[in-house]
Amino acid sequence: MYTVHKLDVRWEGEDAESPIHNYEVGVAETSSQEAAPDLLSYHSTGTIEQFISHHVNTMKMFYMFIRAINRAMLETTITLGPFIVDTTAPVYDNSVISVTLQEVFILGKWSSTAFQHSDEPQLLAYEVALGTDKCLEDVIAFQYITVVAACTGFWIDCVCAGLDTRQLGDFLHSDHTYYLTVRASNGAGLFATGSSDDFTHVAEFPDIGVVIEINPESTHIDTADFKQIDDADIACRWNGFEHPHVEVTYMVALGTAPGTINNITAFISTGQHTSYKFINLSLTE
Repeated sequence: MYTVHKLDVRWEGEDAESPIHNYEVGVAETSSQEAAPDLLSYHSTGTIEQFISHHVNTMKMFYMFIRAINRAMLETTITLGPFIVDTTAPVYDNSVISVTLQEVFILGKWSSTAFQHSDEPQLLAYEVALGTDKCLEDVIAFQYITVVAACTGFWIDCVCAGLDTRQLGDFLHSDHTYYLTVRASNGAGLFATGSSDDFTHVAEFPDIGVVIEINPESTHIDTADFKQIDDADIACRWNGFEHPHVEVTYMVALGTAPGTINNITAFISTGQHTSYKFINLSLTE
């Protein structure tokens, strides 16, 4: 846990008639102790409009008094507070941090309530890192998350972070195991961390396979054995699309030219099935 027991106060003061030549700062348990602060007696900062103290009691309420004195020895004092030094870090509830690979992005997703802080529920700052084990950042150091287009499709009650693999260079190796770690920090710099389960980064494409048109009425007859005369239905099957490390899933579409042209039907997911029948079409020669 990261903590800083330091009080850093800055202000601006002005006296149009007589320049301010001294500031004094005091700290007390109650606002009524302006005359004689009990926690820290008045300390002069000269004309410097800043006060730093490393002697701050945690979880204790206090008030600050800033006194300005001009060259005519006239003074005014303002009271600030109450303040409390909170050493309570956010809490991670050990819920799932999921990782998916979408195009060029490594996407992490977790519930918006996975990291909680009672005093600042809406002010947590999230960072993500990539490592070879949980909570490590030996691959990619912690970086504040930014919204990318690929993240916008997730549920509204989740937080999403995307790491662009194109920016990771040689730090990321295909078919190696990694962990995504999330760090949620509050305004005081206190944080909690949570890590995903291990995942394998896959950069290798599946092998190129073969697609065969088949008889819509019989999945066992190839195109060489029949003439397509049905303008409403068309069927196909395929094989050879393989990957040595991960399961392969499929999407199919119809188009008027080879490649990724899908101007007849949109791409349709078939999961791991290796055949599909398009129906209710209006095909022309």
